[in-house]
Amino acid sequence: MSAFAQLLGRLAAYSDAEMAQPWEWPGHRGGPLQVRDCHWRIVEAEQAHLARMGPAERESAAIMELAQIAFGDLRGLLAGQSEDALDAKPGEEWSLREVLSHLLLVERRYAWQVRYAINRDATQPTYGQSPVNVSSAETGGGIRDWIDVLETGRAASDAFCSGLDSPGLARPTVWADYEVDVRFRLHRFGGHLAEHTIQAEKALRALDRAPAEARQVARVLSRLRGAHERRSSAGDLESLDSAQAALAASLPPSRR
Repeated sequence: MSAFAQLLGRLAAYSDAEMAQPWEWPGHRGGPLQVRDCHWRIVEAEQAHLARMGPAERESAAIMELAQIAFGDLRGLLAGQSEDALDAKPGEEWSLREVLSHLLLVERRYAWQVRYAINRDATQPTYGQSPVNVSSAETGGGIRDWIDVLETGRAASDAFCSGLDSPGLARPTVWADYEVDVRFRLHRFGGHLAEHTIQAEKALRALDRAPAEARQVARVLSRLRGAHERRSSAGDLESLDSAQAALAASLPPSRR
């Protein structure tokens, strides 16, 4: 699990009562602060880094960045969830594990269809039968495993799709029997992630696991990370993670 995902899990663990505990801001003097203030200082550090970033260099990268922001929201929702939330069934709705399995499969299918549309020649049909699938080993893990496998799937999609040029975005393809173009398909990455993040949140609410304050802050932080993590250098991300982890280390431990 990445250092950032570990940070999200730590921040998300605090109960509403714990968020009101006293906290001292290292290296600063002033009035009394609370645990929630530490959470927001970390969010603001992420904002400051994002504000220094330039825009994406091409349209395809900007579209896929929107998908990464949508993934960031899901990652924040998952952070700190208990393992038993994965398989609890909220009535007739999908379990959280079923939602995530669907997301992983569709992520791969979308990426395959985009690659097929870009690389096919005039003798091939517009729509190709995707051979991709997911294994029980990939879908059988816990919350941390799911964050890892979904992050890996997103990175694989972005590696190809973010580099497409404008003519490539206009290439014809098919989605749900509709004739569309690659540009539409790229936008489906983010739309599909957001759609099923809402479904996952509905399932958790039905199980009386509505996100408390700390998890909502973690979602804000994770969305912000999604807005730049593909453009930030590995060194910049490591420095940001290190500074945020050091600030989180000043927090009192959560009892959860």
